[in-house]
Amino acid sequence: ELAELAGISVQFLSDIENNKKSMTITTLENIAKYLCVTTDYLIYGSSNYVSNQSALDTFWDIEYLKTVDISNLTPEEKKIIFSMLSYFDNSKKNNEE
Repeated sequence: ELAELAGISVQFLSDIENNKKSMTITTLENIAKYLCVTTDYLIYGSSNYVSNQSALDTFWDIEYLKTVDISNLTPEEKKIIFSMLSYFDNSKKNNEE
């Protein structure tokens, strides 16, 4: 699924994972976008992403979400935010089961 969403073949993804081939910046960005992490996280293993339960709890506080102004975001940025919310919502539901 990751290979398809990144626009590459499964074999090419396997080659990347096994350090046999390198990827373009666009492929790296596509993978990061799908995984809801930054490219820094994929390259260096660290980034400014939600990484602990208390931060997630704050993020899911509906009153907090009501205060976030997204009116100045582009349609693409709003789409990314929606994708991230869907990802975290699914993750939270899976953790509750």
